[in-house]
Amino acid sequence: MSTLVHSFAIRSLSRLLKFCICRGPLRSRGSPPLTILNSGPLCHTPKLAAPMVLGLLLSDLHRLFLHDQVYVIVQATVFLPISLVICVVEWSRGTRTKPQLSIAGDARDQHAARVAKISADVRSQAKDGGLFTSRPDRERISSRIMPPRKRTVDTSQLKNIIEVDTEKGVVYVEPRLRMVELSHYLLRQGYTVPCVPELDDLTVGGLLMGCGIESTSWKYGMFNEICNAYELVSCTGEVLHVTPESDKELFYTLPWSHGTHGILVAATLRIIPAKPFVKLELTHCADRDTLCEKLQNAVAAGDHEFVEGLAFNPKSAVVMKGSFEDAPKGDSPVLSLGRWYDRWFFKQVEELKNGQVYMRTDEYLHRHSKSIFWELSYLQPWGNTPLFRYLLGWVNPLNIALVKSYQPEFTMRYYCDVNVIQDYLVPITELKPMLDLGDEALGVYPIWLCPYLNKHHEVVSIHHPHSKDKDVMYIDVGYYGLPSVRGFDMKSALRRIEEWLMPRRGFVMLYALHTLNCEGLPWPRRDWCRTRLVWQGLGFGMCLPTRSSKP
Repeated sequence: MSTLVHSFAIRSLSRLLKFCICRGPLRSRGSPPLTILNSGPLCHTPKLAAPMVLGLLLSDLHRLFLHDQVYVIVQATVFLPISLVICVVEWSRGTRTKPQLSIAGDARDQHAARVAKISADVRSQAKDGGLFTSRPDRERISSRIMPPRKRTVDTSQLKNIIEVDTEKGVVYVEPRLRMVELSHYLLRQGYTVPCVPELDDLTVGGLLMGCGIESTSWKYGMFNEICNAYELVSCTGEVLHVTPESDKELFYTLPWSHGTHGILVAATLRIIPAKPFVKLELTHCADRDTLCEKLQNAVAAGDHEFVEGLAFNPKSAVVMKGSFEDAPKGDSPVLSLGRWYDRWFFKQVEELKNGQVYMRTDEYLHRHSKSIFWELSYLQPWGNTPLFRYLLGWVNPLNIALVKSYQPEFTMRYYCDVNVIQDYLVPITELKPMLDLGDEALGVYPIWLCPYLNKHHEVVSIHHPHSKDKDVMYIDVGYYGLPSVRGFDMKSALRRIEEWLMPRRGFVMLYALHTLNCEGLPWPRRDWCRTRLVWQGLGFGMCLPTRSSKP
């Protein structure tokens, strides 16, 4: 009887939601009918359907009488019950905080078998047009909505550590391996990769074929700079081992290519010794000139491992320098993020005074994951309160992939229109005018400030230091959140910033939104590259997609 009642309730709520959105007053202009109720994950998870349907209904009711910014808050509450279930499962498996990963004795043989299968799959589809990996959009960091992929290659099993060689100082990994898994495994051995981008679910492949940056990047450069070798499957199904010695043109043009040069199946990354703790030196800045000066001095000093800045508003910011330590010293406080009730990192450092604090290395490397930088402060404004932290703090961060899975497309489009997620890369000498422009065009705070060394190489690719013979210090200015500018229009604001960046040798990370026509921009250096000519001769353009069709 209870099963029948539950089934009837699900069908009733589904019909009500479909009527309200597809035919009734809640249907927004131009929005497509809601097909998620008839197909997709909802129809396969009846136990979760009732709260999901009710939540989706409530999330659209706000359109009638609530402010736009409440939308993202309601979206978070919709998926809270589902995140609870996911977290319970992860805690029961012991993978919530410290993922357990082991290397099989025949790891190389298993990897070779997986690569052979992918190679055969590519050969069988090569003549049919553009190929994509089967990684679903919900797992991608990009908020852009892409058209369905007709031809895909399954790479879901490429998520392992194949070998760690401490004598050579390298680790051999597959591309779908998450950073949280890699960092926890290496730290147990007393090592880490030199650059560990903070968010748990970022993958090795995405960071290499796209880009990745972290507070050690002022010293080591972007994530791709720690890669010694790539293993690719070409459009003909051939397995290529690419190093600077074997093919320097291809090696240096793979970063930022987003898979348009081939399918990454493995990479060899450098590793360095790591200690159990990180000592942070905090310096608060009361004005923008001081902030820019402190950041430039920090990277010029070179006597530490980590450099990062957070701007909380135009008149309040903090610059953090860090170094590895064996244990806390003196009376300096130990900042904790590992307990479920711990406060968000950016909130803790905002309230700390100038001086030194210590953190466990594993917690520091993933310090922004708990609050997804500060995006969670928009989705859950109550998330940092004592009551929520002690009762439900273990739920966070929300499972973003799951949130994306259950959202209708028009809600994702609406979210993209009101929420800014942009990374602007500029020479560090241009930081102050960049921040001034950001205030005028976006008005988003906090702002992430991460210096990085834009390294010079023999081969000039999309992302280069704009210099003939030297490295250039750049800085990532990250805007993540809701804009406060009155009458904000996403397209015009982003175009204004992009037009400002171009004559100043700036970049926009390619995962983010762009308003300039990429196909119309002059990229002669890339087109002249021997790599592109070789791939075109092999029919590459017919096999794999162009950059503009990639997410």
